[in-house]
Amino acid sequence: MKKVIFIGGIGNKKEFGGELTKNKIIINYLQSHNAKLKLVDTHNSRKRPWKLFWLPFYILCYSNYTIILSTSLDNVMWLLKIIYHFKIHRNIIYWGIGGSFPTRIRKGVINKKFLSVLKLIIVEGSSMKQILLDCGLKNVVVCPNFKNIFYLPKIERHNKIIKFVFLSRIQPEKGVDTILNTAALLNNNGYERSYSIDFYGTIYPEYYDTFHKAINVLKNIEYKGCLNLNVANGYDRLASYDSMLFLTRWEGEGFPGVVIDAYISGLPIIATDWNLNKEFIINGETGLIISNENIERNLYKVMESIILRKINLMTMAARCQKKAKLFDANYVIGNKQIYNYL
Repeated sequence: MKKVIFIGGIGNKKEFGGELTKNKIIINYLQSHNAKLKLVDTHNSRKRPWKLFWLPFYILCYSNYTIILSTSLDNVMWLLKIIYHFKIHRNIIYWGIGGSFPTRIRKGVINKKFLSVLKLIIVEGSSMKQILLDCGLKNVVVCPNFKNIFYLPKIERHNKIIKFVFLSRIQPEKGVDTILNTAALLNNNGYERSYSIDFYGTIYPEYYDTFHKAINVLKNIEYKGCLNLNVANGYDRLASYDSMLFLTRWEGEGFPGVVIDAYISGLPIIATDWNLNKEFIINGETGLIISNENIERNLYKVMESIILRKINLMTMAARCQKKAKLFDANYVIGNKQIYNYL
């Protein structure tokens, strides 16, 4: 029987997001396999430090439990430093969130000596693993992101116009400004009635006015609020689109769950050549990777080709849905290389 002290952002049942969603899935998986769990929810713990009240007690009194840290390294470096300086010998696993921490270790922003207390580091992509190995860290394994895949919608698209969708936090770092600028150019060149873009997600507060001002001018662009993907009809809605736009340039981007959502829905992804994107989006098969140089020009060319039906999205759609099964939580977490360490 697995015995685990799980430390990471969890939140309540109605709270979701990259870290929260991932951790909820890990916890549910462990519980379904009869693991004994002691949970320490770090979500908003800086504002609510009492949430960490039980942490010292758990670490001191449950010495035979594996410790899983599943949050930003910045949130737990203080704990790793204590464990390092007091030479506390425990089975500690860091389940990496996001894709930037290996680069920060390589640059010396994060002192790697404190990571020597870790028995295992789990990362989302092979390039992340290689950076850590080059830094002299060992026991690094790759575990891609995952979701509980409970439903695969039918792919039946008969759209009169091409329907693009954006599903993520609505802020410039996620490529929203790039998409809006490209849409304005497409509209000016006569394509306004040939395509549409719907945006789903939480709007970054400081970007709210800029975003709404832009879409009010672009008549074929709409903000649709948030999309519930905990129910089947959420995926039915997503599957009604032709392609997903994922033009991220966010520094901390790893392997976001939105890629899996796109694959579940049979949506080829138009993505930037950024961080791990090339590892999980196969150019020409499950999406199209565009260069970050002259990004708006490159995005324009790809979107124009799709609007003019020069790219067969339906062939890609079938490949996307087939690939989705590789990221089912039971398949990924159940991998012996991962589960045996827990």
